[in-house]
Amino acid sequence: MKSFYKFIKIIAVVPLVFCTLLIQAGTPSHIDSKARHAEYFDAVDLSEYDSEEIDVILFKSRPIIGGYWEEPAPRIRVCSDSGVTEGRLRRAVFYWEKLGYTFGQIISEEGTFACATGGMDGEITVMLFMQEVMSDDHLAVTRTYKHIVTKEILKAEIFINQHAAEKPLVLEHEIGHALGWLHFNSRGHVMHSTYPLCGHVSSGLDSRSYGTEKDRIRGREQAADR
Repeated sequence: MKSFYKFIKIIAVVPLVFCTLLIQAGTPSHIDSKARHAEYFDAVDLSEYDSEEIDVILFKSRPIIGGYWEEPAPRIRVCSDSGVTEGRLRRAVFYWEKLGYTFGQIISEEGTFACATGGMDGEITVMLFMQEVMSDDHLAVTRTYKHIVTKEILKAEIFINQHAAEKPLVLEHEIGHALGWLHFNSRGHVMHSTYPLCGHVSSGLDSRSYGTEKDRIRGREQAADR
């Protein structure tokens, strides 16, 4: 009986989330293909797109970006109080390098001005979580600062709970957000918003797909200017 209650307790705390709201989709209809694809994306992620663009995104059913980095590649600054070691960060960075991405210098910091103020332009900064940004039941949260028109990412902040600093895939997932990728709720995908359903699947995230996504956003901007 004790083991049964222990099992129930474990199940109750498993669904920790990375960031943002989970989409509350019911069982998709076999007729409504839009509903079937919509379950892959968070409602919050898609809220910035107009209805015509959402239709294209949903029917293609692939990961999308909400912002992008221009060259040169961003530097990555890891703050010592985050609990993330340089070795752990390099393993997470290597995950994305295998997909064709390049990054600038990796900088390890101890209580510097950059860590205290949220990083610098042109950087991804890994910091200890803050209560005003995330709650204790979050593993990590990423904030990106984008140009309001072009959607170019100027800097990104990754806030991570110390107990999650060494968890597999947490940092890989958050670097994905820092690059601009939104949640993609396909089971086993690295960008899934629920940690137990996250895995090593990286389909649609390679650097070539990133370039295609950048062109899509730029095309939207150019169309708006006409």
